[in-house]
Amino acid sequence: PLIDKYADKWLRARRVGPKEASEFKRTLREKLEYPHLRDLSRNPMQLAILLSLIMTRGRSLPDKRTALYDNYIDLFFSREAEKSPIVREHRELLIEIHRYLAWVLQSEAERGNSLGSITQEKLLQTLTSYLAREDHPTGLARDLFTGMVERVVALVSRVEGTFEFEVQPLR
Repeated sequence: PLIDKYADKWLRARRVGPKEASEFKRTLREKLEYPHLRDLSRNPMQLAILLSLIMTRGRSLPDKRTALYDNYIDLFFSREAEKSPIVREHRELLIEIHRYLAWVLQSEAERGNSLGSITQEKLLQTLTSYLAREDHPTGLARDLFTGMVERVVALVSRVEGTFEFEVQPLR
Protein backbone atom coordinates (compact mmCIF):
# COMPACT_ATOMS: atom_id res chain seq x y z
CA PRO A 1 0.00 0.00 0.00
CA LEU A 2 2.83 2.46 0.75
CA ILE A 3 4.42 1.77 -2.61
CA ASP A 4 1.09 2.46 -4.34
CA LYS A 5 0.60 5.67 -2.37
CA TYR A 6 4.14 6.85 -3.16
CA ALA A 7 3.75 5.91 -6.84
CA ASP A 8 0.47 7.86 -7.05
CA LYS A 9 2.14 10.97 -5.61
CA TRP A 10 5.15 10.45 -7.87
CA LEU A 11 2.91 10.22 -10.94
CA ARG A 12 0.88 13.30 -9.93
CA ALA A 13 4.08 15.31 -9.39
CA ARG A 14 5.08 14.43 -12.95
CA ARG A 15 1.61 15.27 -14.28
CA VAL A 16 1.15 11.86 -15.85
CA GLY A 17 -2.28 11.46 -17.44
CA PRO A 18 -4.78 8.86 -16.21
CA LYS A 19 -4.33 6.40 -19.09
CA GLU A 20 -0.53 6.45 -18.88
CA ALA A 21 -0.70 6.30 -15.06
CA SER A 22 -2.92 3.22 -15.23
CA GLU A 23 -0.49 1.46 -17.59
CA PHE A 24 2.42 2.54 -15.39
CA LYS A 25 0.76 1.12 -12.25
CA ARG A 26 0.01 -2.15 -14.04
CA THR A 27 3.68 -2.45 -15.04
CA LEU A 28 4.78 -1.57 -11.50
CA ARG A 29 2.56 -4.30 -10.01
CA GLU A 30 3.91 -6.80 -12.55
CA LYS A 31 7.51 -5.91 -11.82
CA LEU A 32 7.04 -6.03 -8.04
CA GLU A 33 6.16 -9.73 -8.38
CA TYR A 34 9.90 -10.32 -8.75
CA PRO A 35 11.63 -10.42 -5.33
CA HIS A 36 14.77 -8.72 -6.66
CA LEU A 37 12.65 -5.84 -7.94
CA ARG A 38 10.77 -5.62 -4.65
CA ASP A 39 14.18 -5.26 -2.96
CA LEU A 40 14.66 -2.06 -4.97
CA SER A 41 11.56 -0.49 -3.44
CA ARG A 42 12.48 -0.64 0.23
CA ASN A 43 13.04 3.04 0.78
CA PRO A 44 11.79 6.19 -0.95
CA MET A 45 15.06 6.94 -2.76
CA GLN A 46 15.33 3.42 -4.16
CA LEU A 47 11.65 3.39 -5.04
CA ALA A 48 12.00 6.72 -6.86
CA ILE A 49 14.82 5.25 -8.94
CA LEU A 50 12.77 2.14 -9.69
CA LEU A 51 9.79 4.30 -10.70
CA SER A 52 12.04 6.38 -12.97
CA LEU A 53 13.31 3.18 -14.59
CA ILE A 54 9.76 1.97 -15.17
CA MET A 55 8.80 5.37 -16.60
CA THR A 56 11.69 5.33 -19.08
CA ARG A 57 11.74 1.60 -19.84
CA GLY A 58 8.14 0.51 -19.22
CA ARG A 59 7.52 -3.18 -19.79
CA SER A 60 10.96 -3.47 -21.37
CA LEU A 61 12.55 -2.98 -17.95
CA PRO A 62 14.83 -6.01 -17.69
CA ASP A 63 13.71 -8.86 -15.45
CA LYS A 64 17.19 -10.36 -15.38
CA ARG A 65 19.07 -9.16 -12.33
CA THR A 66 22.36 -8.17 -13.93
CA ALA A 67 20.79 -6.04 -16.66
CA LEU A 68 18.30 -4.55 -14.20
CA TYR A 69 20.98 -3.66 -11.68
CA ASP A 70 23.17 -2.14 -14.40
CA ASN A 71 20.24 0.08 -15.40
CA TYR A 72 19.51 0.89 -11.76
CA ILE A 73 23.13 1.86 -11.01
CA ASP A 74 23.37 3.92 -14.19
CA LEU A 75 20.27 5.94 -13.28
CA PHE A 76 21.35 6.14 -9.65
CA PHE A 77 24.75 7.58 -10.57
CA SER A 78 23.17 9.97 -13.09
CA ARG A 79 20.97 11.40 -10.34
CA GLU A 80 23.86 11.70 -7.91
CA ALA A 81 26.18 13.25 -10.52
CA GLU A 82 23.77 16.20 -10.71
CA LYS A 83 24.26 16.82 -6.98
CA SER A 84 27.88 15.93 -6.31
CA PRO A 85 31.10 17.03 -7.99
CA ILE A 86 32.84 13.90 -6.65
CA VAL A 87 30.33 11.66 -8.39
CA ARG A 88 30.28 13.83 -11.51
CA GLU A 89 34.09 13.87 -11.86
CA HIS A 90 34.73 10.25 -10.91
CA ARG A 91 31.54 8.48 -11.97
CA GLU A 92 33.11 5.59 -13.92
CA LEU A 93 35.78 5.07 -11.26
CA LEU A 94 33.14 4.99 -8.51
CA ILE A 95 31.12 2.43 -10.48
CA GLU A 96 34.21 0.26 -10.94
CA ILE A 97 35.08 0.56 -7.25
CA HIS A 98 31.56 -0.50 -6.28
CA ARG A 99 31.81 -3.51 -8.61
CA TYR A 100 35.16 -4.47 -7.13
CA LEU A 101 33.98 -3.96 -3.57
CA ALA A 102 30.86 -6.02 -4.25
CA TRP A 103 33.06 -8.84 -5.53
CA VAL A 104 35.31 -8.60 -2.44
CA LEU A 105 32.37 -8.63 -0.01
CA GLN A 106 30.59 -11.46 -1.82
CA SER A 107 33.77 -13.56 -1.95
CA GLU A 108 34.38 -13.04 1.75
CA ALA A 109 30.78 -13.91 2.58
CA GLU A 110 30.90 -17.09 0.46
CA ARG A 111 34.08 -18.20 2.24
CA GLY A 112 32.39 -17.58 5.57
CA ASN A 113 34.87 -14.85 6.51
CA SER A 114 32.23 -12.12 6.86
CA LEU A 115 28.54 -11.39 6.70
CA GLY A 116 28.94 -9.11 3.70
CA SER A 117 30.16 -6.06 5.58
CA ILE A 118 33.49 -4.28 5.84
CA THR A 119 35.00 -2.04 8.49
CA GLN A 120 35.68 1.59 7.67
CA GLU A 121 39.43 1.02 8.04
CA LYS A 122 39.39 -2.03 5.75
CA LEU A 123 37.20 -0.17 3.25
CA LEU A 124 39.72 2.67 3.06
CA GLN A 125 42.59 0.17 2.70
CA THR A 126 40.73 -1.71 -0.03
CA LEU A 127 39.93 1.54 -1.81
CA THR A 128 43.54 2.74 -1.63
CA SER A 129 44.98 -0.57 -2.86
CA TYR A 130 42.44 -0.69 -5.71
CA LEU A 131 43.41 2.83 -6.80
CA ALA A 132 47.13 1.95 -6.72
CA ARG A 133 46.63 -1.32 -8.62
CA GLU A 134 44.55 0.44 -11.31
CA ASP A 135 47.06 3.33 -11.65
CA HIS A 136 44.81 6.02 -10.15
CA PRO A 137 46.14 8.58 -7.66
CA THR A 138 45.79 7.06 -4.17
CA GLY A 139 45.25 10.58 -2.83
CA LEU A 140 41.70 10.30 -4.18
CA ALA A 141 40.86 7.62 -1.60
CA ARG A 142 39.41 9.96 1.05
CA ASP A 143 37.33 11.96 -1.44
CA LEU A 144 36.03 8.80 -3.10
CA PHE A 145 35.27 7.25 0.28
CA THR A 146 33.24 10.34 1.21
CA GLY A 147 31.45 10.19 -2.14
CA MET A 148 30.71 6.49 -1.66
CA VAL A 149 29.18 6.74 1.80
CA GLU A 150 27.66 10.22 1.74
CA ARG A 151 26.44 10.68 -1.84
CA VAL A 152 26.19 7.35 -3.58
CA VAL A 153 24.81 5.51 -0.53
CA ALA A 154 24.80 2.10 -2.16
CA LEU A 155 26.90 1.39 0.94
CA VAL A 156 25.31 2.02 4.31
CA SER A 157 26.44 1.73 7.90
CA ARG A 158 23.92 -0.35 9.83
CA VAL A 159 26.47 -1.19 12.52
CA GLU A 160 28.73 1.66 13.59
CA GLY A 161 32.15 1.46 11.95
CA THR A 162 31.12 -1.04 9.25
CA PHE A 163 29.59 -0.74 5.79
CA GLU A 164 27.52 -3.03 3.61
CA PHE A 165 25.43 -2.74 0.47
CA GLU A 166 21.98 -1.29 1.15
CA VAL A 167 20.39 -3.76 -1.26
CA GLN A 168 22.16 -7.07 -0.69
CA PRO A 169 21.17 -8.59 -4.05
CA LEU A 170 22.80 -5.57 -5.67
CA ARG A 171 26.09 -6.81 -4.23
